[in-house]
Amino acid sequence: MSNSWFRFYHEFAVDPVSQLLTHTEQRHYIIILCLKCNGVLDRKLSPKNRESIIKKALDIPDAEFIETKNKLIEVDYIDADWQPIKWDKRQYKSDSSTERSRKCRINKESKSVARTNPYVSVSVSVNNNINKEALEEFKEHRKLIRKPLSELALKKNIKVLEGCSHEDQQRIVDTTIASGWQGLFPLKDKKQSTGKIGRAINAFNKG
Repeated sequence: MSNSWFRFYHEFAVDPVSQLLTHTEQRHYIIILCLKCNGVLDRKLSPKNRESIIKKALDIPDAEFIETKNKLIEVDYIDADWQPIKWDKRQYKSDSSTERSRKCRINKESKSVARTNPYVSVSVSVNNNINKEALEEFKEHRKLIRKPLSELALKKNIKVLEGCSHEDQQRIVDTTIASGWQGLFPLKDKKQSTGKIGRAINAFNKG
């Protein structure tokens, strides 16, 4: 993981193990954590080149460099390859700028799809008692008036059609479309076929 920051826990200040280290050794350990964070310790380098880089970062002579490594290994803070112990346990993938960028990109792509096609067709299984042609007309109507039709909304509107003949289901849908309504409503009475709404439906169907 290469990142501009890493998680460092306050327990380090009072941890009995960290108290076994001198202030200088504690500082050296923190520098090693920084090298891990910026990806230096994970580069494909020979052990010799890796230790040269670490030694330069710690800015200490050879004897002290070896002593520091042995001390940090002894207290189980690093392994023989200078890798911090339990690093992955204390750092989260979500902390990585790469991971955050990936999630951000996915979110943007999802929102982009939603903007370009916000009215994705939904469908539910219906029995033969439902006038499927009329139902498809209603679904298309909802798209045209830019009102997303969720699966739940579709199910509730289908319930209005249940128990009605195919002819009455078509009239219910035609009434909604002619009136510019969002939902389906039961027929009040047969007058709807001859009244103002009925005339609007007839004009709509002829057009």
